[in-house]
Amino acid sequence: MKKLILLTIAFITIATVTVKAQEDKSFIEVVGVTAYKRTVEKYKVTIIISEDMLYNNGSEDFSELKETYLAKVKASGIDISKLKESEFQYLTTGYNKKGTVFNFVTKDKEELIKVLRIKSLGVIIYNRYVTYKPINIELLSKKAIENARQKADKIAKNTNKKIGTIIAIEDSNVNEIREAIYEDSIEMSVNYQMTIRFELLK
Repeated sequence: MKKLILLTIAFITIATVTVKAQEDKSFIEVVGVTAYKRTVEKYKVTIIISEDMLYNNGSEDFSELKETYLAKVKASGIDISKLKESEFQYLTTGYNKKGTVFNFVTKDKEELIKVLRIKSLGVIIYNRYVTYKPINIELLSKKAIENARQKADKIAKNTNKKIGTIIAIEDSNVNEIREAIYEDSIEMSVNYQMTIRFELLK
């Protein structure tokens, strides 16, 4: 029992010394960045047709609103079979009068633009989403680490020191597959960044 207690104390002592040694290491911490363009996989638009949208501007009923809108979609050159109706989804919107929801999905940006341009009484575009293809984490992380290494090396030289091995990495990037479309978000470059800690050598 006595031996067990002594071994436990020795283990705790060794562990404490090891942690203390790690804490005492000189280091330099930098943020490595690389920019990339996301690749669009598809676009999704949610369209609501409802008598609630009329307010005091018209006396058309739901069937007329729906018929008029679908006619405009067809006239724009879009295949109306791409509009997937969901009466259940309409029930979740909170509108009281008759109506429905159509979801439109396309990989073609020009088709998306056509749908967004269609204006019709009793119709609103409720949601606009873009889904991106998964990013190449292996490639982007490699570039971000290399960028961090270059920055750390330049800073270390200013202190007449060198950088050693990586002792810590923090990657807080979130691979957002889907997001709302706003302004020019689709065309914007995105930064992939990582916080890298290098050992600082004499």
